[in-house]
Amino acid sequence: MTEHSLVQTLRRNLHAHPVPAEGADAAVLIAIFCADEPEVLLTRRPAHMKSHAGEVAFPGGKREPADPHLTVTALRESEEEVALPRASVEVIGALKPARAKSGIRVLPVVGLVHGEPDIVGNPEEVESLFRVPLRFFFEP
Repeated sequence: MTEHSLVQTLRRNLHAHPVPAEGADAAVLIAIFCADEPEVLLTRRPAHMKSHAGEVAFPGGKREPADPHLTVTALRESEEEVALPRASVEVIGALKPARAKSGIRVLPVVGLVHGEPDIVGNPEEVESLFRVPLRFFFEP
């Protein structure tokens, strides 16, 4: 399966799973950069954080009262944490919510990032940024 076909498969499979507006306390963005070899953006949280210190994570966070939809939460948090412009992300669906160690329900929103926007980690929330080939998540 080529990288391009992985993105096509994700798009096709997630089409049947639109992002729910409710059902989670937080949302993260699984940001897939659509390069020759698609890559997923990950962050490492700083050691000084109260929760999830030093962990590798997707950008995201808790839903705020002003967020009308969990998609907005994922995109807003990604913009705040890594300066990823909302306009660069095409949301293609969501995975099932999961429970974080803290007990909150987190909705993973999947989005394709078009182009190569300049991203930079907010030092209050991100120690480092890195990208992993999408194919890595499909290998045993």
